[in-house]
Order: sequence, then structure tokens, then C-alpha cells
Amino acid sequence: MQTKIEFRKQQLEKLANNTLETNASGSKLAEKLFMTDIWQQAQTIGLTMAGKIEVPTEMISVQAKREGKRVFLSAHVARTPDGLFTSRDRK
Repeated sequence: MQTKIEFRKQQLEKLANNTLETNASGSKLAEKLFMTDIWQQAQTIGLTMAGKIEVPTEMISVQAKREGKRVFLSAHVARTPDGLFTSRDRK
């Protein structure tokens, strides 16, 4: 049986090797989201910006701003060398 670490490594490799497919899927998902009642009724959107190999979320942020929605992005939290978590301020 695969360990969690092995599985995660395998999934990250798949994402890294399929960026075109991942981006295309992200566009399709975003379009479906924009058509939902909950999106159309929302005045505020909470979002985590995607990394390079993840399903893109920037288009969701852009569309929300176009529609006059308030967009909140999660604070970036990073692991320090000693294994603790710390937030990074954007300046």
C-alpha cells in the first residue's frame, strides 16, 4: 500500500506533467461556476490563489471583480525550516 507521502509525490508529478490539461479543466470549471445561482447571488468571494501546477483560480478572481463582487484572498502561510508555520505579509 502506498504511503501518503508517496501518493502526494505521484499526484504532484501528474499535475506537473499535465499543465495544459489542468488549465483547460480549470477554465471549464470556472465557466460552470459562473453559471450557478450561488455565484450569481454572491456579493463576496473567498479564494485561495493557485500555485503553478494547480487548477488556476486567477480567472475566478478577475471575473468576480468585473462583476463588482468583493474578493478576499487567503493569507499565505509558509512552513519555516523548523517546521513551524508563519504568515507572510504581501507588501
